[in-house]
Amino acid sequence: HTFATRCIEAGIKPKTLQQYLGHKKIEITMDLYVHVTDDTKKEEIGLLNVVNQSVKTQDYLEKEFRELSGKSGPKRQMGYKWGTNDAF
Repeated sequence: HTFATRCIEAGIKPKTLQQYLGHKKIEITMDLYVHVTDDTKKEEIGLLNVVNQSVKTQDYLEKEFRELSGKSGPKRQMGYKWGTNDAF
């Protein structure tokens, strides 16, 4: 179990590890043999903080754009270019 966990932490792809261990199904490798360590949890929390900051920054920029331009904001989700009403 430790070997599988350390392999994943080192960046070995799950399918490769599955073959190394001789498991027929990836679920056996990932659900039974690979465990999340405390160190990994701490690293992942750091990544979540980066994602959260990115979302906050994007929300702030969209709010500023709306306030400065008097427009409803960019329509990126609907296939529009940032800050214009022109479709791609």
